[in-house]
Amino acid sequence: MTAVSPLDLLSPNLEATIATGDMVDVRLFEVREAFSTLFEIQLRALSDNPDIDFAAVVGQPATFLFRQSKLGLTRRYEGVCAHIEQVKVEPSDKGRSAYSIAIVPRLWLLSQRRNYRMFQTMSEPDIVFTLLGEWGIDFEPRLSDSYPTRKYRVQYGESDYHFIKRLLEDVGITFFFEEKDGKTTLILTDEPTAAPARPPVTFVSEPHGVTGEFVTNVRIVRRVRPGRYTQRDVDYRRAPVFPLIRSRDGGLDAEAPLERFHYNPGAFVFGEQSGGGTPVADDRGVHRTDLARADEQVQRRLDAKQGSARVVLFQAEVALLQPGQVLSFESHPRSDLAPDKTLLVVGATHRGYSDTTWTHDFEARFTDMPYRPPLETEKPKAVGVESATVVGPAGEEIHCDEFGRVRVHFHWDRESKFDEKSSCWVPVSQPWGGTGYGGMNIPRVGQEVIIAFLGSDPDRPVIVGRVYTSLQKVPYGLPANKTQSGWR
Repeated sequence: MTAVSPLDLLSPNLEATIATGDMVDVRLFEVREAFSTLFEIQLRALSDNPDIDFAAVVGQPATFLFRQSKLGLTRRYEGVCAHIEQVKVEPSDKGRSAYSIAIVPRLWLLSQRRNYRMFQTMSEPDIVFTLLGEWGIDFEPRLSDSYPTRKYRVQYGESDYHFIKRLLEDVGITFFFEEKDGKTTLILTDEPTAAPARPPVTFVSEPHGVTGEFVTNVRIVRRVRPGRYTQRDVDYRRAPVFPLIRSRDGGLDAEAPLERFHYNPGAFVFGEQSGGGTPVADDRGVHRTDLARADEQVQRRLDAKQGSARVVLFQAEVALLQPGQVLSFESHPRSDLAPDKTLLVVGATHRGYSDTTWTHDFEARFTDMPYRPPLETEKPKAVGVESATVVGPAGEEIHCDEFGRVRVHFHWDRESKFDEKSSCWVPVSQPWGGTGYGGMNIPRVGQEVIIAFLGSDPDRPVIVGRVYTSLQKVPYGLPANKTQSGWR
């Protein structure tokens, strides 16, 4: 009897590789990918090796591809193995062992590192680019808007991935993955609906026996969503009665009362604006309230809330259709799905067995509304208080700005140089304050202070107290002088 080569047993249309080089025969696959989400590939595969070295596989490069044999095209995914499990074992001389394998993009690794870190006078995209560069992630920005710097942004006990995703949502930038030059590349875009449209694809109600490209099982959905987004800010440089409130409306009449109101101090403050009069406070650039940009921000957030109001779900046999592409239907009876009504693909699920027909399910949004990622990644809350050390330039005992604010070193900050660049200007609570009168006591460099956070926002620290330490000792001996109180 002629021996059967393991290669002869492989599916001709499904391929996977793992870092050990062991041959794996994919029997079952499911690929889930969507805008602003990490793709995930689940495989059930067979291998002649019953003893694959798992430690050499997890966290290491892995690939998967499927060939749409009917259309003669290939979709390839490059990532890392996040999980491998042996679900059935057979001695190599009797059969093949079964494995479950999960492949994710390299960006997934960022979800496994948690950090505390601050970024000053940088725009949200620049912060994201910095982190991606540090991780060696291949990415391509496709940004049409300009993004001014922000005074201060803190990664507060969250993973690198959570922080990146939160920043991108905040400015309305979407991400997805494309195969470019044999690599899976992260795409960052603020205008995904501007992608060139594919030719219209024919709708068929019964796809059996149909050759060529088609869409079928089309479902169109309309949901109730908030019809108004309102955001309020406060600016210590302006009178409290100044109306720092911006609103935008959209959607159906029935949605008009469904308002989302958010109080978000500092949201309307952007860099690269005109200003003056406080050169010390502005020593790292002028940041002021900009109501025009505030209007743009509120509109983006309304777009994010309204984006899922109209959704089209469908199945398709279309060459390499994937999130980020634009298409339209022809021969569909609904007028809102006419050939001139283009759709942006925002999600896809591919699944099947090696020896049966596969299914390709898609989700799309109408391109007549700008697409913004949903606002779903919550900002961490800085609950309670923490201590910090007042810092300043070498040789200065007191370092403050025109508002009596100081800079501090947070003890979680591993990049701090214990100098005047260690944080933003931090307000100091005083016992009494008014126009030209009140109490003023500015913390000295080296003193230990207690930090609270306005609204539990890690981007808005404020000094609410001071404590003595072994380096900053009490003014008279204790407990011998415990009955004495006073100022010195």
